[in-house]
Amino acid sequence: MKVLAAMSGGVDSASVAALACELLGPDRVTAFTYEYQDPAHPSEFPAAAAICARLGIKDHRKLPISFEDFTGFVPELVWTAE
Repeated sequence: MKVLAAMSGGVDSASVAALACELLGPDRVTAFTYEYQDPAHPSEFPAAAAICARLGIKDHRKLPISFEDFTGFVPELVWTAE
């Protein structure tokens, strides 16, 4: 069994990845980090990569995503709800 963990480099995603590594072993964890294609959004990849290295996760992937891609997956109802 393998698991996929979303890594932002923050404490929440690091905790989930650490738990997955503890339960299954780091060789069974694939981590991914979204790389937003927006100069105003700082890259989360370096922090996420450091956490993966510390946990022993070797399979860490960068997934580029544009703002249009991101908003395209959010239902219109979310944007109009107040």
